[in-house]
Amino acid sequence: MQIRTQPFDKWQYMMHLHEMTPSRNEGDWRITSWAVYMEFSLWSLIFMALSGVYLWLASRPGHRWAQICFGAGTAIFILFYAAVR
Repeated sequence: MQIRTQPFDKWQYMMHLHEMTPSRNEGDWRITSWAVYMEFSLWSLIFMALSGVYLWLASRPGHRWAQICFGAGTAIFILFYAAVR
């Protein structure tokens, strides 16, 4: 048996941190606390985006700048998703 270690580059390291969730029990309290923090952050970001769309639609659905920003943000998200997929 041979054990080889390969250091992560920055991209692999960030992807590894992003993959950690509380369901993966690593045993170390630091990794578990990071996983809980990441899970909370992701759900907070989703809630923030959805509540922002709701507030826009509830208060000013015809506001031109809001429509432009929403369209541009959606287009950028789709382009980014296609680029990294």
